[in-house]
Amino acid sequence: KLSHVLDGIDAAREAGFRGIKINTVVMKGRNDEEIPELIEFARKKKVDISFIEEMPLGEISEHDRGLALCTSEEVRDIIRKHHELVPATEDSGGPARYYRMED
Repeated sequence: KLSHVLDGIDAAREAGFRGIKINTVVMKGRNDEEIPELIEFARKKKVDISFIEEMPLGEISEHDRGLALCTSEEVRDIIRKHHELVPATEDSGGPARYYRMED
């Protein structure tokens, strides 16, 4: 349940955990329009958020991956409509790229 997840985020913050991160798989036509709201939620809760491209794992008949794929560049374009993005200096050690919002 979503309420359990939200309670867990609050409990982690209250317990003093830092660097809490929310991972979000973005799918075009499913939840890509929620990106600005998710950013505001993360800012309000003072947590980091990662937007992740759908991974081609296993067989999925629920949707067409080619149509649902929302690339990292598309996610950045959506965010740039609302915020100025600046590449962060941190290195993920993997394929992830970090950005900060200037506003």
